[in-house]
Amino acid sequence: MNDRDRSPTGDRPEVEAFVAGLPKVELHLHLEGSMRLHTRRALAERHRTGLAVRPEGVPFHDFDGFIDAFIEGLSLLRDATDLVTIIADMAADLAANTVRYAEVTTTAWLHLHDGKMTPEAYREALAEGRALARREHGVELAWVIDIPRGFETPAETFTAAFLESPNCPEATVAIGLGGPEIGYPAGNYAASFARAAALGLKRVPHGGETAGSTYVTDCLERLHADRIGHGVMALQDPLVVAELVRRQVPLEVCPTSNVLLKVATDLDNHPLAELRQAGVRVTLATDDPGYFDVDLNRELVLAHHHGGMSTEDLRAMELDSVAVSFLDPGAKARLSAEISAYQQV
Repeated sequence: MNDRDRSPTGDRPEVEAFVAGLPKVELHLHLEGSMRLHTRRALAERHRTGLAVRPEGVPFHDFDGFIDAFIEGLSLLRDATDLVTIIADMAADLAANTVRYAEVTTTAWLHLHDGKMTPEAYREALAEGRALARREHGVELAWVIDIPRGFETPAETFTAAFLESPNCPEATVAIGLGGPEIGYPAGNYAASFARAAALGLKRVPHGGETAGSTYVTDCLERLHADRIGHGVMALQDPLVVAELVRRQVPLEVCPTSNVLLKVATDLDNHPLAELRQAGVRVTLATDDPGYFDVDLNRELVLAHHHGGMSTEDLRAMELDSVAVSFLDPGAKARLSAEISAYQQV
């Protein structure tokens, strides 16, 4: 029996109940990777593609295999209506997990570079979806616009210019950097990150997911990261871990993603516990839940079951996640008070 076949709670149903009601934030979630199986099938039917949609929870042999599935799913997003649909479904999932606030990464380049969607339509779809999330689900969304590695210069220059344009979506809080790491060190994108920082945007690159600890160092030294996506390979070098601790730069850790993409062998051997013991600030997130068949409640329960985190550890981690989010101070104070006051019914 593997980790995905058994109950994540074992004999601790009270932990599952605690987690179910705990107010949360999510800081590492890809909009285009949030599409559940039913959404992808509905989009395939809407556009009459005939695509045999891959189910959720399919094991991936490697990161490249996941990228192939991700691009396949992306092909189903044809217009602004599709974007609003997936934002609405994502918000419903977040609300079901008592997520109050999420910083959601979206890759503008993938929607706009080929003329499939206009910048104006993209901006308006994100605004409509964000308003719907707040109105119908009580979930506040903010956007991280990322540069996708692997497309060389055009994707980078386009994204940097887009962030400076009037079509940059409202509530964009940060620039990100995603896609395959190997061969694309973060330092290559330093100029674009500096342009974004000059606009007041935060910096949240992926680093140290599938590549080594030097990629984490690159995010710290060359991009001046405010948070780092994944970062688990930092453990290859104690000096990199020490620098994360010294700078208090948080890692957005996604255990289920790491196991499915073969970054970690299994949940019992995931680096979460070791990172926490070393004093690294960590937040838990789902990454691409539409492909990994996971949600934030499950990730927190798994952190208890496999990572030794108590319910009060989980509460403290959510409070720290609020602290390292890009919410305004008033909203941080209100959400922190709600989390602190939470009592399991």
